[in-house]
Amino acid sequence: MSTRNRTASGLLSALAILAPPVLHAQPLDGQMFKGNSETYASAETKSAAKGGTPRAATALASGVPALFNLPPVTSPTIFTGDFSHTISVPQGATRLLIQLETLSPAGGDLDIFVRFGADVALEAGQPNGVRADFRSLSFSGNETITVTPATTPALQAGTYFIAYGTFERGVFYSARITATVTVDSQTQTPRPEPTRLVSGSSLPFLLPAASAPSLAAQSFRIDVPEGAQSLTIELSVITTGAFVALFANHGSAPFADPTQPDGVRAEHRVTGVSQFKTLTIDSRSLPRLRAGTYFLALGLFTLNRVVTGTIVARIATGATAGGGPVTQPLLISVQNLLSLEDNALSPGSLARLVGRGLTTQLNGCLLPADPLGPLPLRLGDVTVSVGSRVAPLMSLCNLAGVETIAFQVPFETPPGRTVVTIRSGLAIATLDVILAAASPALVETTVDGRKRAVITRADGSLVTPLNPARPGDPLRAYVSGVGPYFPTVATNQFGDPAVRPVAMLPMLIGINNAGVEVTSARYAANLIGVCEVSFTVPGDAPPGSEIDFVVAVDAAPLLRVFSQRSVIAIR
Repeated sequence: MSTRNRTASGLLSALAILAPPVLHAQPLDGQMFKGNSETYASAETKSAAKGGTPRAATALASGVPALFNLPPVTSPTIFTGDFSHTISVPQGATRLLIQLETLSPAGGDLDIFVRFGADVALEAGQPNGVRADFRSLSFSGNETITVTPATTPALQAGTYFIAYGTFERGVFYSARITATVTVDSQTQTPRPEPTRLVSGSSLPFLLPAASAPSLAAQSFRIDVPEGAQSLTIELSVITTGAFVALFANHGSAPFADPTQPDGVRAEHRVTGVSQFKTLTIDSRSLPRLRAGTYFLALGLFTLNRVVTGTIVARIATGATAGGGPVTQPLLISVQNLLSLEDNALSPGSLARLVGRGLTTQLNGCLLPADPLGPLPLRLGDVTVSVGSRVAPLMSLCNLAGVETIAFQVPFETPPGRTVVTIRSGLAIATLDVILAAASPALVETTVDGRKRAVITRADGSLVTPLNPARPGDPLRAYVSGVGPYFPTVATNQFGDPAVRPVAMLPMLIGINNAGVEVTSARYAANLIGVCEVSFTVPGDAPPGSEIDFVVAVDAAPLLRVFSQRSVIAIR
């Protein structure tokens, strides 16, 4: 086997079997919360794109998240004018909650400033050198500001201006801002109708931040037919460390009642701090399972944080041809196969389903018979579809009770909202997803217990701490989810060494937080769904065994999407 084919085979093995889900954390390197000594006194303001005349800030609607981008800067900068936002607070409001979430880069550090009646401005002698009524300046990119009648200054009717600040140079930010105005209870909108669940189909939920433990406005219902044997409700909380309780009631919705356990009147409940909760109602339950409608409510006990997750209900009814009950699989999440980030998918990218009941008869992993041939559309009795397209399968795994299915998202499924469907024997389950234009993710391998980007030289040798790169070395990284190619690449297409389609979206390498030009980006030979990205190590790259390494794709104007952070060894 040639060196290149050995490299391809090794990459395929790394892609097919990945460890159970892990959490990616960005360390704070011992930094502490910024105080008033951290100043923007020498900063500049940036109030208009491309040096134009500043325009009005963008108005926000209460409770509606808004996506925005901030361009790279060369010095500490306050973003005002058309880079900023406003929120209108009516008479009778009791709270203004402003939440900033930095989407990329991971670990990016944005600050937030809020001022009533006028735009935020630089001013010597003010805290942090900025004229603002409120500020939040942690070393993360997630900031929260709450304004009430009890704060100083107090909440008042009128317009609040929201500006952003950064000390980081050369960083392109993508972020989301949400401003929520709470008014007197008599003027609040009615609680929305419960969302109807279909057995085996997972639905996402998003619970707005709450200042006190409460039942969420978002609720669900499911109809149980006559003859049902059991109703199983599975709750998966995606937000790390969040505490969400599950309540169920037959015939009417659970409601707040301070005389009841947990302050909620409901027939069935499951509480505790676990992020995965299961509530089963059957003939042994008190009260037992009955035909009719069950109403499900979520209790939010984590304060001042937006909480996301998924919920699915499964009804066991009747019997299969073999005499056993039909149990629907549970889809907990769909992840990028390489970065393990939830819902980070795009046409042609590599993904995996995580759930229960997917591969219950399997202990270990089931792989395609020919790892260097076209991938099968069925493994065992399992198939996966994305939209109307059947997906090629890379592996089925049941490792220590964690069940996963690895597959390629079909190139022919366009970006936007779609449905992932798994069929396992007679059972079926679905999960709603949104495909992005690009979702770059680095192929990584583990060396000496540390995940590292798979980076090779022209001869196919791997860059490692014992075989580090040198400044001036031409290298190749391997990335999935980079968008379309020219000529067009089809689903399940192995890269042909003689025909190398070119990635169409602009790309950039990041080494030690500095941009490095991509010299070529072509569909990788002998691989499926992977781009071979060529670059040269810059002459001023610092030495070290764990130098930061990322890949970015410009998915749209002013929208740069980053891969997970990895490392490269440089001498």
